[in-house]
Order: sequence, then C-alpha cells, then structure tokens
Amino acid sequence: MTLSLPYTLAVFRGGSIRIALEVTELGWNSAQEVAEVGLDIAIEGEELTYRTSTGSLADEELLTFQGFLDELDRGSPAVWEPSERFAELAVELGEDAVSDTDGAEPWVTVKPHDAGLVVGGAVTLDDEWFDDVYARFDALQDHLEELRAPNT
Repeated sequence: MTLSLPYTLAVFRGGSIRIALEVTELGWNSAQEVAEVGLDIAIEGEELTYRTSTGSLADEELLTFQGFLDELDRGSPAVWEPSERFAELAVELGEDAVSDTDGAEPWVTVKPHDAGLVVGGAVTLDDEWFDDVYARFDALQDHLEELRAPNT
C-alpha cells in the first residue's frame, strides 16, 4: 500500500476552526532501526492560518495517538504530545469543555512547541469522525509495517 503525501491523519472541524494532523514524510531510519513519520498541524480559523512542523516522530511515538483516540472514544478528555518537539493537542469534553457557544461541544486546543500561540475551538466528534480517523490511523500503521518488514 502506498500513501500519498501529505496524508491527512485526522481533521478536527467546528463552526469556525479546522485543525488537521498531516503526515508530510515517511521513511526508515536505518541508524536507529525505526520508521519515522513527519507530522504537521495545520490550523485554519476565521482570521488565522498557522502551520507547525513537528519534525520526525519514531513510529513508537506515533502509537500514542491511538491511546489518545481511545480516551476520546470512551468519552474522556485527552491530551496528545508524543514528544517534546511536538505541539500539544488537547480535547476537553462535556462539562470540562471551554466553550464560546451554548452547550458543551468538545473543545480542541493546540499549543505549538515553537510559538507562544495557543489556538482552540469547538469541534464535532461523532461516530463517523471516529470511524474515519481510526481507519486512517490503521492505514498509516499498515504502511509503516511495510517500511519495517524488509529492514527487520
């Protein structure tokens, strides 16, 4: 299986914000014997466009994304920060959610490591969103397994 880059791993969408996790590089690091994934976070809002580059994550660091998804899927707030050089991605749910709307929609906050900027917004996370993101994550893991296979 070949993934076209950039490959969108997940998109958080709300009325006024779009936050996308995009895989920009995939490769094998023979010195460390790990697959590496380059990820960017693209943020688009009413008066904001921002992209933060994370550099490369080892495939083991990327696996923590599934735990992040699992927490959200169980209805718990979750934070994903797989390494010190990666932006923190936090999702608050229910009564704990900061909200600028009536009701308690999930609230996503991104804290890039390379800027003092913190961006957040209300988003929709429904069963279809989870199905799509889990399928995208599984496809990425399958591709990483193909990268590992000839090297292990």
